[in-house]
Amino acid sequence: MTAAKLGDPEAINWLVRTWTPRIYRYVYRMLSTEEDAKDLTQEILTKTLKTLHRFDQSRPFAPWIYRIARNACIDLQRKRRPISEAPIETIPDPSGTPYDRALASEDTARIREALDTIPAKYKEILILYHFEHMKYEQISQLLRVPMGTVMNRLFRARKLLKTAVQSQGGAST
Repeated sequence: MTAAKLGDPEAINWLVRTWTPRIYRYVYRMLSTEEDAKDLTQEILTKTLKTLHRFDQSRPFAPWIYRIARNACIDLQRKRRPISEAPIETIPDPSGTPYDRALASEDTARIREALDTIPAKYKEILILYHFEHMKYEQISQLLRVPMGTVMNRLFRARKLLKTAVQSQGGAST
């Protein structure tokens, strides 16, 4: 981060290569449109590089960049109300993770459909924890809420998701 803050091209390239797929997946899951996700990811990374001098290196980088991404998503959603939603199963995941392989399962399809039916604050916390693999502390920093609130929202989100899956006729999760 120090090298990137000082303008080292190699460090900046590393930062862009490392964070573009992660930010893209997060933005796509939040907005559900590929074109918006591509455009906004580019804007987020540009803003990140322009404001990198403000990053406090004594703190973790992930919550800082995800906060930029979250705010950009909120701003775009405010500009475009109502926003059309694509089903989450169409989200490309460039990482080739086990998640990609799980997308083929019928139960996973039900979960993705149910995820689109729950309120945004619960959908977001499930995405951050289960898809982006953020820890409670990182989510707490990103959302600027106490860690207890993160745990409570995650608990409620899971219950809402389970109810939504069950109402679709799916097996309990």
